[in-house]
Amino acid sequence: MKPSLDSDEEEEIGAYQKKLRERANRSIQQLSNMLVNQSTDTEAMEQSSGQQSPPDSSRQQTEAVSHLRSLLQKQPKEVSSPSPSKRKPVPKKQEDDGSLPAVQDLVPIIHNQSEYIQHLEAEVKFCKEELLAMKQRVRVVVVENEKLHEELKAKMLEDTLKEYTLLDGTVHAETAVDKMTSTPAAKPRRDFIQKTDDKKWEKELEQLKCLYQAQSETLEAQVVSLKKELLSAQTECEDLKERLRHKEAMASVSGTGQRVGGLCLKCAQHEAVLAETHSNIHIQAIERLTKERDELMTALCSLRASQSEAQQREWAAYHQVKQAVEMAEEANLEKTKAVVQCEHVLTELARQRERLEKELALEQEKIAQARDAARSESKREKEELAQMLDFFFFFFRLFPSGVTTANHLSPPIPIFCILNTCTH
Repeated sequence: MKPSLDSDEEEEIGAYQKKLRERANRSIQQLSNMLVNQSTDTEAMEQSSGQQSPPDSSRQQTEAVSHLRSLLQKQPKEVSSPSPSKRKPVPKKQEDDGSLPAVQDLVPIIHNQSEYIQHLEAEVKFCKEELLAMKQRVRVVVVENEKLHEELKAKMLEDTLKEYTLLDGTVHAETAVDKMTSTPAAKPRRDFIQKTDDKKWEKELEQLKCLYQAQSETLEAQVVSLKKELLSAQTECEDLKERLRHKEAMASVSGTGQRVGGLCLKCAQHEAVLAETHSNIHIQAIERLTKERDELMTALCSLRASQSEAQQREWAAYHQVKQAVEMAEEANLEKTKAVVQCEHVLTELARQRERLEKELALEQEKIAQARDAARSESKREKEELAQMLDFFFFFFRLFPSGVTTANHLSPPIPIFCILNTCTH
């Protein structure tokens, strides 16, 4: 359905509801005035035996009752005869048009409309759901029609493309045939081929015409069915609007009945019992909700406690793992330091060893040089002493008397000293 139609219908319903509320308020005001006057009139009648009510109050009573009766009698036959599974019959007393109903008869009639209003609300809800379902079905049908329309368009386009390709092939064939039959001797054959092609094209056009006609007929049938469904949905919507109007009228009347229900002791007791049961139901619901809330709070507290405990355990495990990792890192660092120190000591030892080996080689070389020098010196001195001895022996042989005198003059040199010097 279009949104403009929905807005117009909503405006119409709002205007009608406003008028109906105004009329119901007027009739309710008149009825309340009548009931107040009736109570004062009954007191006056009890005090004054047999006096009738003044004409103004009787006229107001008549107008109020007639308005109320007209509102109650405006129900259609469909609303006044509900299904027995959903609604109980509302009892009504048959009264004469001229006689006025008593207060004890009016109050139960007005008060019993609440049950009727509940049934009407249930029916309105059901009808609204049905209307929404109908709208959904209409939308689905519209979407399916659009899809079918698109598919038909695609199919028609594909058919036209196929026909175009066939036509192009036939044109090429005709051109080839024309080239082949361009001679004047083949003119009758060309005319025959052209006639057969014309007949074939006429048959294809007739087939396409039949196909398009069948498609148009199916689409028209779908449009007609959719129009029928739309009309049925509109009629259902009108029925729902009418029921809604009567339901609001009955709601206004039931509101009046609840206001004047205090006049009847039995109805007041019934209302008190209903109110007490409703309050008990609300109290029970509140208690149940509080109990559920307490249970949920205890469950939440336990979950929070378990969560905090799990977090503490996780934190302790994290610290343990962290300490283990730190210790492992420290051990690796110490190991690395020890390895570096060992390498440094090894390099230092190798360097010291090389230095000591070099010094030892130098000292050995110096010792060897000193030994060689001492040997050469002792050899030289030995040679010198040997030369001196030779010279001495030679001189002794030459001058023996001089040696004796020299021996007398100077003390003799010990022979062993000379020998020692020679050995050194």
